[in-house]
Amino acid sequence: MSPLNESIVEEAALEWFGELGYTVGHGPLLAPGEPAAERASFADVVLVGRLRDAIARLNPAIPEEAREDALRKVLRVATPSLVQTNRAFHRLLRDGVAVEYPRPDGSIAGDHVRLLDFGTDDEIAFYDALAVNESAVQAMGDDKLKLIATALITQVRKSVTIDWTLRESARAKIRVMVKRILNKYGYPPDLQEEAVKTVLAQAELLCADWVS
Repeated sequence: MSPLNESIVEEAALEWFGELGYTVGHGPLLAPGEPAAERASFADVVLVGRLRDAIARLNPAIPEEAREDALRKVLRVATPSLVQTNRAFHRLLRDGVAVEYPRPDGSIAGDHVRLLDFGTDDEIAFYDALAVNESAVQAMGDDKLKLIATALITQVRKSVTIDWTLRESARAKIRVMVKRILNKYGYPPDLQEEAVKTVLAQAELLCADWVS
């Protein structure tokens, strides 16, 4: 068996992000000194410009000063151990960054700056289809179910056509694809049949907007 190394982990992560619909860029093009450079040195692990733009896009109602405060907190996450730092950073991604800012009346507002968009209404609908069974939520947790919902919405949207609901062959193909994704991410086998039915039902409700 080949030893696990950084390259294997990196390639697997890039493949997963690609499957979820992310655009995968070529790192050297963003490297320091290049025309399209987005970081000052290879030690910079965050593309600050992109993060700042994303924070502004996801939190338009929060004042710029508070958004900049959130950016600073993200860039300065540090604890005595790498494991603790990773967990702290994950909490920021999941829950947002706590900030305070003055309201026009002089009072202080407490809020959270979002770092990620956890999904459109379509993704929420697919998440609900997976989470309708409490056993699945307990077995997998919200974060894993959200990841599966994102994968499902990306792949199902690519597969539906105007008349797919009328063609059993097309429905069967999508049914197999949904089950394959559930298997890939470890959705409990004894709950899969009901989840597949619910996902397909949600897709039927949503597909008019997808193919219009």
